[in-house]
Amino acid sequence: MSSDPDELRAKIAEEREALGETAAALAARADVVGRVENTVHDTAESVRTNATQILARARSGEDRRPLFALGAVLGALVVVVVVRAFR
Repeated sequence: MSSDPDELRAKIAEEREALGETAAALAARADVVGRVENTVHDTAESVRTNATQILARARSGEDRRPLFALGAVLGALVVVVVVRAFR
């Protein structure tokens, strides 16, 4: 181990930075509610995007199956939201 004060300060700064990163990672993992909210938001956004695309295709008369798929996806989303709301 070096006794040079500048080297010791640099080593302490590196260790503090590493400890800060570890603490931030642990805090992010402990934020279960935030992670669930992000997942629900991402899923809802994906469903909205897919629903818009499916509706556009259905309105153009390409195929009626997307309407059934859209109904199934929206139904599943409602079930997920309701189940998570009652937990």
